Amino acid sequence: MTEISQTLDDVDSVMAASRGFVGIAARSIGPALDSGLTLPQFRALVTLSRYGTLSAGELGNELSMQLSGVTRLIDRLIAAGLAQRKISEQDRRQVDLRLTASGRHLVDEVMARRREELRKILENLSPEQRRVVVDGMRLFADAADDESRHAVLFGW
Repeated sequence: MTEISQTLDDVDSVMAASRGFVGIAARSIGPALDSGLTLPQFRALVTLSRYGTLSAGELGNELSMQLSGVTRLIDRLIAAGLAQRKISEQDRRQVDLRLTASGRHLVDEVMARRREELRKILENLSPEQRRVVVDGMRLFADAADDESRHAVLFGW
């Protein structure tokens, strides 16, 4: 096999695995979306979960959204009881956003479903195979680290 065809086979193998991960993500977030939450709203919840507290501008930057769209998104999350506004402790002119207990619970619930699906898949492997997969995933995550910020765009 030539180096080019091996590289293509490697890429195809990674793409097949990525389809599996996308399927896991879709299944884990499905119940949240079924309740009326949109994917952009869930992305915002995951981002707030990751950072704790953000201004609307910071949230917009993280989500690559215009401020007007972020403001409407935030209003919907607040109306749903999933996020709250609070005057910044550092600058009283700034309003910070954070998850409510309900918002945190929703994110935690989706992530728990995701972890459970991954656990079941890993259980299908022998201990040696699992070690190879986990070590490979760590290497892959390290190699992709400069792009990891964008993972939140998809609710990871």
